[in-house]
Amino acid sequence: MRSSPYPGKVCPPHALEQRNIQTFQELSNALQKGKIECYASRQGLLLPYLQNSNEKYLRFIGKVIEEKEWFTDVHTKGLAITTNKNVAIINSALF
Repeated sequence: MRSSPYPGKVCPPHALEQRNIQTFQELSNALQKGKIECYASRQGLLLPYLQNSNEKYLRFIGKVIEEKEWFTDVHTKGLAITTNKNVAIINSALF
């Protein structure tokens, strides 16, 4: 156990080593390990883009979103996302 930046508390070893996911490849790895849930809109081009990508890790992300039905459009109608895991939301916009 390591010393905590908070007086009187001790952090488990992994707590100080956690960091934000920065790439889609890191997101895919976190999904494979069950460390995160990833939501995206069912509408638009994003999900088909992921599912039909040449990159295996992007196809995996699209597959998981579809299989788990992790769609943001369901949750924007007044239903909250309820989970005890970290959450990633992928959004795209066309300008």
